[in-house]
Amino acid sequence: MVEIPAEDSDKSDKSDSDSETESQPTEFSVVMDTVVCWENAIPKELLSIKPAGSGSFGKVFYCIPRDALEDYPNIAKQPTKKLPGSLKAQICAVKVHSATTMVEQAWAEAEILKYIQQADEFPGRHLSRLLAANIPATGLSTITMEAVMGPTLDHFWNSYMGRFDSQWMPKEFVWHVFLQLGAAIRFIHSMNVSHNDLHDGNVMLNMARQDFPGLPNVVLIDFGQANHFETEARNPFRTKPAVPAEKIELLIEDDNAAFFQILYALSMGIVDREDSWDWHTFTALLEDSAYGFGSRGQSDAQKCVLDKMTTRYEAPAIAERAKISQKAKENIARHLSVVTVVRSLGLSDDEIRSAVVAELDKA
Repeated sequence: MVEIPAEDSDKSDKSDSDSETESQPTEFSVVMDTVVCWENAIPKELLSIKPAGSGSFGKVFYCIPRDALEDYPNIAKQPTKKLPGSLKAQICAVKVHSATTMVEQAWAEAEILKYIQQADEFPGRHLSRLLAANIPATGLSTITMEAVMGPTLDHFWNSYMGRFDSQWMPKEFVWHVFLQLGAAIRFIHSMNVSHNDLHDGNVMLNMARQDFPGLPNVVLIDFGQANHFETEARNPFRTKPAVPAEKIELLIEDDNAAFFQILYALSMGIVDREDSWDWHTFTALLEDSAYGFGSRGQSDAQKCVLDKMTTRYEAPAIAERAKISQKAKENIARHLSVVTVVRSLGLSDDEIRSAVVAELDKA
């Protein structure tokens, strides 16, 4: 549940907001780039395992519920045994916003995630899933999400292209990203939400979940810059006008262009002498859609280009993806498992065990 203070009729007044910020403790009023300070904001019921990443708005930590450890009292006595999936399934990711001055943005991110999750069609296996949030009027805000155990798309792709053994990424993988990431983006847009930070660093690959056997699920993360007019309009910490609905339409166009840029960049690394007509026209349209629009909002065709591309290419994408060879699947899986090659892989059993053992030793 997203926890926020009771909404006050004067809360949105800028002078009130400023005075509250000035009265906050010094240690929370500036960005403190030390693990100890950041970790102090993590909910006490969670055990921090290690940092998962950072951005301009905060840091993310892999955590596990402390009460989950009660079911595994002998974990310290089994240093070489593989950790049970039931334990690793409880790993979560906690985003700590970098300063109390960002409470407005933290509240919006949590509430937008909550809003899209309430839809019956929510594609939870391909979007960040909110578990809890603590948005206090003072102190650092935290947002707890289901963890994605895998690399970001940029880390995976860049390291894959750096290989010297000529095992190129199959084009079926590009079709796979088109289908799964495209579905996630179309869903949030159908909810009138723009992501606004769509790039391959905010797309993760989850090998633990495979809706298509042999290929990792593609997951869109980080809604820290997302917009939704109705949600922003009721933000109790609001200090600026909500982004109007007509502006969000333009931001959705930008999301679409960013998506096409991701796909086009992936397609440029494909080496395949037997290009089908569908692949040829698909990549040509990707280039035009990603870089050929010019100014935004020129036509209705631009606004629905993702829907049109899905209508045209969804069936060929499904058919082409089904042709991926077992060798190609094994190659991708093997690459995903090489920690020294692909960064941001998530957590190893040793890292989880070390954090748990250290915590049990304190008891």
